[in-house]
Amino acid sequence: MKDSKKQACAANQTDAKETNDVVVLVPNLSLGEVTDLRKALARSVDGSTEVKIDASAVQSASTASMQLLLSFVQHVSTLKSVELIWVGVSEAFIDAATLLGIAEPMNINKSEDSPEEDDDLCPVF
Repeated sequence: MKDSKKQACAANQTDAKETNDVVVLVPNLSLGEVTDLRKALARSVDGSTEVKIDASAVQSASTASMQLLLSFVQHVSTLKSVELIWVGVSEAFIDAATLLGIAEPMNINKSEDSPEEDDDLCPVF
């Protein structure tokens, strides 16, 4: 029973989840999760005409995870039959990309439409 509980916990802690053809990034994109993220991204592009990534919950991101995402964005841009759509991006995700100098190549930039952070909201873990 302990093993099944560990497996269930591990499944809940993966870096990215595919939900309704959307790769949903979790709040902490850590170095330890890069392998799972790579697998989820690879699955999302397999046979698809659209790849949707939701980074709206991201609160922190390792350089390695951001490099992987940049590499993926560049790869998808070479595929003429696949379009990448950012469903949502958090302010923290934009800030991480900007700090690393990759916001423009990833096609994510701050805009006037971006929602402001609501100080009354509590983070969900």
